[in-house]
Amino acid sequence: MYPVSDLDVDGDGKYITTKFIPAELNGERVNLIVEFNEETGKDSVLGAESIYDVDTESKGLIEVKAGDRIQLLCDHYSEDGTVKDEYTLGSSFTVGSDGLKVYSLKVDNDGCVFTYRLTDLYGAFHWLPLKSH
Repeated sequence: MYPVSDLDVDGDGKYITTKFIPAELNGERVNLIVEFNEETGKDSVLGAESIYDVDTESKGLIEVKAGDRIQLLCDHYSEDGTVKDEYTLGSSFTVGSDGLKVYSLKVDNDGCVFTYRLTDLYGAFHWLPLKSH
């Protein structure tokens, strides 16, 4: 997930943060646009933005509908920080009848549980055991 904007519209310290997630929507390369809204307390997927090979910005967003197929993507960076390649993250999934929703994981002061996924250059991966913090 990559940041797009972080705005405090009315200066009250509550932000509307927009981010994008690289993905394929029905086989087309897109960025899913997600909004985290502290003003309303509602987080949502605004839609998908088309990606073009030329230096052109897309106009408007593509609606993400029930039955759409989504494959999440990750960037692979070289040592100098440039994007070297993209690879898929997990299996693709189909958007259900309730649409695409954003859920936030709330962590209390007792800590959280996490793991790491190690992936080699051939695409083989291994999940490390869960750890508590």
